[in-house]
Amino acid sequence: MVIHLLCLLPAIVGALDFMPMVQVTNSGNEGFNGHFIFNLTEDLVGWKIQIDFSKAVTGLTSPVGLEYVKDSSNETVHYLVNKDHTGIQTTNPQFDVMVQGTMKDGNLPSAQAYLQNMGHDNFKPPIPSNTDGTKYNYDEVLMKSIMFYLAQRSGKLPADNPIPWREDSALNDRGQNGEDLTGGWYDAGDHVKFGLPQASAVTLLTWGLLQYKDAYNASGQLDEMYDCIRWSLEWLLKCHTGKNELYIQVGDGNLDHSFWGRPEDMTMDRPSFKVTSDKPGSDVAGEYAAAMAVASIVFKDKDPAFSIKLLNHSKEIYTFGKTYPGLFRDSVKGAGYGTSDYKDEMAVGAGMLYLATNNSQYLTDAESFHQHGNQWGQSWENKYTASMVLLYQITKKDVYKQDIETTFGNWLPGATGPSAVPYTPKGLAYRTKWGSLRHAANQAFLALIAAEAGINPTEYRNWAKSQIGYILGDTGRSYVVGFGVNPPTHEHHRAASCPVIPASCSHDFLDMKYPNPHILYGALVGGPGQNDEYDDVRTDYVRNEVALDYNAGFQGAVADRCRGFKISTYDEAPWEVEEDEALRTVYEANAPLILENRSESSVTSTYNVPLTNDFTVPQLMEQAERLYDRQGHAFRLNLEFGPPVRLPLLGRPPRTPTEPTRKSYQGVISALDSISRRKSRKRNWTSTFPYRSAISSYGKLRMLQFYFDFWDRFVDRSDFQYCEMDTDSAYMALSGPDLISVIKPHLLDTYQRALVGCCRDDFEPHWLPRTCCTKHAQVR
Repeated sequence: MVIHLLCLLPAIVGALDFMPMVQVTNSGNEGFNGHFIFNLTEDLVGWKIQIDFSKAVTGLTSPVGLEYVKDSSNETVHYLVNKDHTGIQTTNPQFDVMVQGTMKDGNLPSAQAYLQNMGHDNFKPPIPSNTDGTKYNYDEVLMKSIMFYLAQRSGKLPADNPIPWREDSALNDRGQNGEDLTGGWYDAGDHVKFGLPQASAVTLLTWGLLQYKDAYNASGQLDEMYDCIRWSLEWLLKCHTGKNELYIQVGDGNLDHSFWGRPEDMTMDRPSFKVTSDKPGSDVAGEYAAAMAVASIVFKDKDPAFSIKLLNHSKEIYTFGKTYPGLFRDSVKGAGYGTSDYKDEMAVGAGMLYLATNNSQYLTDAESFHQHGNQWGQSWENKYTASMVLLYQITKKDVYKQDIETTFGNWLPGATGPSAVPYTPKGLAYRTKWGSLRHAANQAFLALIAAEAGINPTEYRNWAKSQIGYILGDTGRSYVVGFGVNPPTHEHHRAASCPVIPASCSHDFLDMKYPNPHILYGALVGGPGQNDEYDDVRTDYVRNEVALDYNAGFQGAVADRCRGFKISTYDEAPWEVEEDEALRTVYEANAPLILENRSESSVTSTYNVPLTNDFTVPQLMEQAERLYDRQGHAFRLNLEFGPPVRLPLLGRPPRTPTEPTRKSYQGVISALDSISRRKSRKRNWTSTFPYRSAISSYGKLRMLQFYFDFWDRFVDRSDFQYCEMDTDSAYMALSGPDLISVIKPHLLDTYQRALVGCCRDDFEPHWLPRTCCTKHAQVR
């Protein structure tokens, strides 16, 4: 592990002072009584006392403490820890600890005691520096989110366990026939291992690793991420105990929730639940298959044998779910987190298997399982948003693009109608009160993947950025434990609320007013109410609990933000080729855009931004804007190579990416030149590209934006054609009598809303006049 963490060191009350034993009396039969009276300087949240006697003492007891045997051979040194209901002590009265014991020689002993407050663990991970100069340290967020999953581990922990306040737990978790079911993750602030939400979290986490591996690597968290997801994957594999047998839960929710304490201290029964051919569960089978399939891809080079094992299990589990359709909530009594549909999980499972195998049958299955149209949103229970994004990634079919635009059209600001997601006054997309932040974060993650696939990239990326910004502190507080300004300190989490081991824990620590003794770094809490109201209260499990699925999409979105600022550098352009070779190389090899930064001190840095054939002008603009915002001074934009742009040429339909042309490259260069001229304080630009076409007006850049942000989104390409375009105007032919007649049907409602409402400067799309007020009645 790269993370080097500081050891636990509870505070010693009164520094290194000690208290003598007073009021020592003989109680008969070689027994004695004594008192240690401490004048507290701070409230105790769990405590431990080391007592050094002058002679051997046995049978030590106390009305307020339990003897903790550290060394049974040493009868002069004894340890007491608080009982369940004596751990919290305030500074108002003196803390009187009475002890009773047996002396061996009949002479009263003397003693001195050290009192430790077990409510402080002093554990602080090293924080990576924010070398990107961004508003938030995304490397830190990524590292701490992984730490949250490490804190949720169950079973025998490794020797290099980086969470020092966690120890081995639930070592007797077994299946109904004695199968080893140790390991995995605890679900939330409790200690049940629920298979469906755990597998759902692994699917999103691993999809994020597949999508943003470069960001994890650049942030120094790649190995940690592999270790993180592997812990859960190993448990999911254990759960597959037969061809048509899959364990889906360990632990009883009712028994578990009646206990407030550490998982290390659990003594209740922990029954296991499974699905079989007689008791099917296609929903959980589909999710297990999805998690293992996408994991087989990311481990293919890292650990080929493990990858093959994952893929084989994924195939068999998927076949089981397909052959014996059904919901486990209908067949397995007592199991939690049931769903109302299994086709969404099966769609994602089949889609991931297609990515892993290239077997067309899986793609056929995925498309047949998918449900078209608007979807509620991504959660552990509903996966249709994931399936539409995944299927568009794979097929690029318009039908999935329509699903995405319809669904996200209801999530973005300004939506109306029964399916529109409301917003809090400060800008959170508020789907529901229970874990409001996780829904926005999950949706933001999928919006970023959709943007990566070329769907409304600027709009979706800006929206995702706003939701992640809300979580990290844009409103004045962070909702991530241990990160940022005013983060939660009373999150609903049993282990984090308990004092340092070996002090006893109980329900008193659920109700206490004090912050949790342990900082559950990286955990995303449920979140605020519909009016941005939020109280950091431990008993509020609706707004202040943490869970595996809360962090999953959030972490993927943060990885995207990391990647946006992890731009590798080159000292000089890596290629020098002739004109025709350049065009061919660009198209075949996706050569990069070269961004050169030149400060006033003439220090030059060249940045390599990876591009793909589907990269569009708005994405190029966004990369350039990001670079400028990060550098804060003049930079030079120089296109050595770049992808063909889907820019319609004069008097003819748009070209496809298979037709790289000189004019399409000039379009990209013109856009980038416009940014450089607007942003920089220098104007003496030069270029090594032979077809550079510098322009002096911002107008052409806006025309390009207009094409990509409005025309290409709202109107099918078969329904319009550019006739002529110059710097500040465009002449177009439509296939219908007016504009509204050619708007894509599934976006007609969004278009009409833009014309009649949404009286905001930042509303998208903002290209056409609105009727809300005079200010917005003009085309911008």
